[in-house]
Amino acid sequence: PTRRARVAAMATKKIGQERVFVPGGAMVDVAEKIGTNVRNRRRFLAEVSDIRKTENDIVSKPQLLKNVQRMRLLSKAEKLGLLSLLEKNGLSLTKIEELGLLSTAEKLGVLSAAEDRDLPTKLLLPAFALLAAAPAEVYLIPNDSQALVVGQYVLAALLIAGGSAAFGASQLVSKLQR
Repeated sequence: PTRRARVAAMATKKIGQERVFVPGGAMVDVAEKIGTNVRNRRRFLAEVSDIRKTENDIVSKPQLLKNVQRMRLLSKAEKLGLLSLLEKNGLSLTKIEELGLLSTAEKLGVLSAAEDRDLPTKLLLPAFALLAAAPAEVYLIPNDSQALVVGQYVLAALLIAGGSAAFGASQLVSKLQR
């Protein structure tokens, strides 16, 4: 058999210099204009939807609740006493309910954002920016008075805390999405 027949038999389609496996398609007659002549040739034609997969076919959404259960995060929170610590600091379940934090999180789409596969990467950029800003502000703000020096240290501590929180959130979301 000719090379063209072998290509059609293998159900492949030449795209550029590569041959790509095509799950569907068929040989069809195609009128091609070459110069002034019009010739009918047999070509392998496939549906574009057969060749390309959608993003949902390639990567599925993460199973957040299953991963929380698999990682035993609730048991770890219980052993560490996080709920009692929050309650001692004035944030009880009743207070969360009164403040409407759960409905606000729902409106803001926190869970759907946590399912975004790019979220860990999106959290790393502000984390690194905040962590880099801490020494930069100490360097840039002059040490002319004691108030400026204290302000430098307070601002640096806030920047480092924010950067560390963003970095930790990035790592947590990344592990929850596995």
